[in-house]
Amino acid sequence: MRRIVFALIATFSAFLLAGTVAPVATAQQVTTITTDRSVAGTTTERGRLPLHDVRWQRAGETARAGVFFSRGKVVTYRGRAVKLQRAATRYGHYRTIKSDRTTASEGVWSFKFGGRIGTHWRVLIPQTNWARTTRVYIGRIVRD
Repeated sequence: MRRIVFALIATFSAFLLAGTVAPVATAQQVTTITTDRSVAGTTTERGRLPLHDVRWQRAGETARAGVFFSRGKVVTYRGRAVKLQRAATRYGHYRTIKSDRTTASEGVWSFKFGGRIGTHWRVLIPQTNWARTTRVYIGRIVRD
């Protein structure tokens, strides 16, 4: 009698174990790995949007002493407002100083600004449905 009880328990536990392992085995057989980036692993599928497409950015000092400029081209944000920001440190709290629209045809921005020595500057391009917020660091005002 004892052998029959042990045989039934062993059969039942083997059945339960096979029932829990079988779905995992079939799930592993169905899973495929692709190397094509367009099929799997795109940024929108993972829930994170790409950055705006900033093609170029230039900054410098104008002919007038103490007046600086920043120009750049963002093709994913044409005809919309971008912001010029400044901060005391590179990773500090930035505040918006000016706002200007990019050109509708090419997406070019242009700012003229002045400030104290040591001030850090950047251009902020806000988030859209197709790209996340992009920050373009312009630089820091230094003494010659």
